[in-house]
Amino acid sequence: MAPILGYTPESIVAAVGDTVSFVFMQKNHTATQSTFAEPCRKMEGGMDSGFMPNPEGKAGVTWEMKVETTEPLCKYPTPRETNMQI
Repeated sequence: MAPILGYTPESIVAAVGDTVSFVFMQKNHTATQSTFAEPCRKMEGGMDSGFMPNPEGKAGVTWEMKVETTEPLCKYPTPRETNMQI
């Protein structure tokens, strides 16, 4: 499967205590929390992976997020291509 610039799947259902793994497959991106009201603006105090460079598309560039709420969360990558609902 060829790498894509986006989230697959676009949404997930996770329970409190679950761990969500973000796999960065190419280039240099983030997984950044926003709000549904402003889906492309970093949420103050929200989760952010920071940039995760992977210019050669090698395996193993990941960031894990521990789920702490059952409320929906909105994440977006920077540079922005798509949003994901958790």
